[in-house]
Amino acid sequence: MLKKFTAALLSLLTLSLAACGDQQGSQGNASDSADSSTEKTYKIGFVANGATLWEYPKSSINFYMELQEKYPIEVVVFDAQGDAGKQSTLVGDAIAQGCDAITIIPIDNKSVIPACTEAMNAGVPVFNLGSVDMGEENAGKSFVSMIGAGSGLAASEIIGEAFVEHLEPGSKVVSIIGVAGTSETEQRNEVWQKMCEEHDIEILDVQSTDWDASKALQIMQNYLVQYPQIDGVFCQWDDGMVSVAKALEAAGRLEGTFLASIDGNKNGFDLVRDGTMYCTAAQNQKEICEKAVTTTLDYLAGNEVEPYITIPYIKITKENVDEYSPW
Repeated sequence: MLKKFTAALLSLLTLSLAACGDQQGSQGNASDSADSSTEKTYKIGFVANGATLWEYPKSSINFYMELQEKYPIEVVVFDAQGDAGKQSTLVGDAIAQGCDAITIIPIDNKSVIPACTEAMNAGVPVFNLGSVDMGEENAGKSFVSMIGAGSGLAASEIIGEAFVEHLEPGSKVVSIIGVAGTSETEQRNEVWQKMCEEHDIEILDVQSTDWDASKALQIMQNYLVQYPQIDGVFCQWDDGMVSVAKALEAAGRLEGTFLASIDGNKNGFDLVRDGTMYCTAAQNQKEICEKAVTTTLDYLAGNEVEPYITIPYIKITKENVDEYSPW
């Protein structure tokens, strides 16, 4: 009888210990889960060039906001509204508000370098999102990485090749650009202009618009009055080209005029798809934004990252327009 009682007692103790072990294991897993749920969230200051003015920064911010659901980031937007001086001040505001990192779409590389250098010196890494190259000599000093489709020179080359391939020597063309004197505008025009000149394509006129589509319309209307022969138009952004096409159509001169632009947003894709425009040099903006976020997080985690990360421009023509998605 005593043996039976002892055996029962031992069995009961064994079950109790097993239950305690399971309970401790369960509590340990819950603790692990709690640790993962309290992963640090990094505050990213998004210093835009003009989200209220232009589609590219507005779309980029929207992509960043969506990425908050996927990555441990909190995005705080600072919008320069097209003012280079204000953008430099906003970099300082992002530092003051305790941002862990800064994403910037520069209006102009020269004007923001001192502010970005100050941020880097303060331990707030800067990541350049866009096509304005801040200069290799400033890598590691004024910015950590430039993530984008490359400088505007790459897009300008795509457009230059298109003009040379489709227009005969002696053709006459015009250009409608963004903000005169800024790096992005100069780079987007530079290679195109050189290639036209080398192939005896005459550039009749180049005028700036401050990236304002209504100004693009007015300038194109003036061109049509001033120049009886215009064989091609290069407009530096898709939304401006919509205005160019309207002016040409109203004047009865759309057919036979070669058109090309840069960006790759929905308006640009639509112009290519319906045959109004030959091509747009498109930026894969959604992929660029996600790569910028993951690069920022890698750097903040102590990993080395490349100073230049390029997701190349894509030449969008009628042949491949349905293979890609616009932004």
